Amino acid sequence: MKNKKNMKKTRRESSISSLPPESLEEILLEALAASPTPIKDIRYFRKTCKDFHATCSSKRVGKYMNVEDWIMYWQDKQGYLGFLESCAESENVNALFLLGLEEMFNLRRFDIGLRHLQLAAGQGHNLSKYIRGLLLFHDESTRLHAIDLLNEICPVELQLWKEIIYGYMRDK
Repeated sequence: MKNKKNMKKTRRESSISSLPPESLEEILLEALAASPTPIKDIRYFRKTCKDFHATCSSKRVGKYMNVEDWIMYWQDKQGYLGFLESCAESENVNALFLLGLEEMFNLRRFDIGLRHLQLAAGQGHNLSKYIRGLLLFHDESTRLHAIDLLNEICPVELQLWKEIIYGYMRDK
């Protein structure tokens, strides 16, 4: 009887341990993608076993993790921002975007915020490109770069603006 319990426990532990790390990452990412509270769920995954604990800290999970957990934002803002920072270190575009907004509009650190938005925009995050474009448009020295950013998002309409601005700057 005692051996039977040990065999079951060993079998259970070895089934997860036998999976390659990439498979564990896929399982974790699929489960978290559908979750309305991904941060809370990743904490539960960390507690289940050593294999999931290590997987939760992988750069790939951080990069593709769903970071829009508004419940946590309101309940534990500092914890949420720390989570965003760790995901941003893994080049998570949504984390970079949200940190950029936080830095610019709540903490008033515009240079840091613009840098986060630039990193997200560099990975194809269109809303980051749009916001950077609008912010940079106000400064005459960065206006043409702003138009290029905005042009990447909606090229036809902004091409007209670019021609107007070039004409305006040429006439000055």
